[in-house]
Amino acid sequence: MSHPAIKAVLSYLLLVLLSGAGQVSAATSDYLWLEDRDDQLSAREVMALEPDQWRAFDPNQVLNLGFSDGAFWLKVTVPPQPKNRVLEIRYPLLDVVDIFWVRDGDIIRRYESGDSRPFSSRPLYHRNFVFLVPSNTDTVTAFVRVKTQGAVQIPIEVVPSADFLAGEQLTYGWQAMFLGIIVALALYNLFLFLIVRQTTYLWYVLTVVSSGLVHLNFHGLLFQWWWPDLPILNRYFTVPIIGLAMMAAIMFSIQFLAVARYSRFCYHFLMALMIGSGLSVVYGLFGPYQSGIALVAVLAAIATPAAWVIGIYIWCRGQKLAGFYVLAWTPLLLGHLILAVSKLGYLPRTFLTEFGPQIGVALEVILLSFALAHRINLERRRRLKAQEQALAIQRQANQTLEERVCERTEELERANQRLRPSVSLMA
Repeated sequence: MSHPAIKAVLSYLLLVLLSGAGQVSAATSDYLWLEDRDDQLSAREVMALEPDQWRAFDPNQVLNLGFSDGAFWLKVTVPPQPKNRVLEIRYPLLDVVDIFWVRDGDIIRRYESGDSRPFSSRPLYHRNFVFLVPSNTDTVTAFVRVKTQGAVQIPIEVVPSADFLAGEQLTYGWQAMFLGIIVALALYNLFLFLIVRQTTYLWYVLTVVSSGLVHLNFHGLLFQWWWPDLPILNRYFTVPIIGLAMMAAIMFSIQFLAVARYSRFCYHFLMALMIGSGLSVVYGLFGPYQSGIALVAVLAAIATPAAWVIGIYIWCRGQKLAGFYVLAWTPLLLGHLILAVSKLGYLPRTFLTEFGPQIGVALEVILLSFALAHRINLERRRRLKAQEQALAIQRQANQTLEERVCERTEELERANQRLRPSVSLMA
């Protein structure tokens, strides 16, 4: 990757961060929720519930309700406004998302969506769940039913259509750039592997590709563009691809840092994490989805900071390449930390909190590509130095041999000179 291209990528990332830092929800609606533990309430029954049975929440913070086998209902009251608006739920991995638009006590429109249903079930062909607000002149209420085997995270807001489209320009532009970074660096390092034939580069290619697929899946792009008519694949893709990404990243770390040479304990620890990641791939294919998601979440929560700490330890032990590794791993760790803190409700939802992990992955793959290129330079310098040392040794050996030949030749000449008088007398 050329220096102008790198500068352009980093400049765009900075623009994205600055642009997203000031974004807030434009909705002025009331947001309420309740849990239907037995999943038995109908829309009419939910509409008839007393106000004190609902709980309020702040739409600027993600409604994070953990794991549950029941269903959750949201009640969003949308007052009249002259602008066209949309209701958006920005978490594409929810299995079931049903919405009932109510005006004056009557259901005027309903939709049944979710990633367990074909993509065409969505009223707007979008990676998130986006629904048009059906009226600008009357107060309408959205009753939203959410049920999922994964984490119940419901980032919901009502925004003007113009603001939604403006935000789409930024987010979709970022997704396109993220995909370009992943494809370009995967191909670049694949070519390096074909040239140098070292498995470290192949593991890195697998890390880049699988990590990219994980984040594109989290943002709903794979379902939208790759298998929109096969929602069953969503059930069997998420957990295995996360496990595969962790396996590749751990194996790359072991080889790149030469962990076994510096710490046997760290080596065995990472190998145990890699085996656990491999088992999570199998478990994701055959086990329950909910426990599979919990398993890979725990593994990722352990492996990501552990790899960073091990990198620092090996760097302190004198491994120069570990410095590049730590530098590349830091934005990835920070991105996931920001996302986790925002999901707990301690940070408002902005572009940075939503796309922090993707930004961290992009910076990580760019910096590690530099590290791998630097590794090639170091190995080339070592080979040149070894060749120079071998040539110096050979020259020294040739010089020593020549000196010895000269010495033997001089000794023979002196011996011949001593023999000449004797030969003359005998004659």
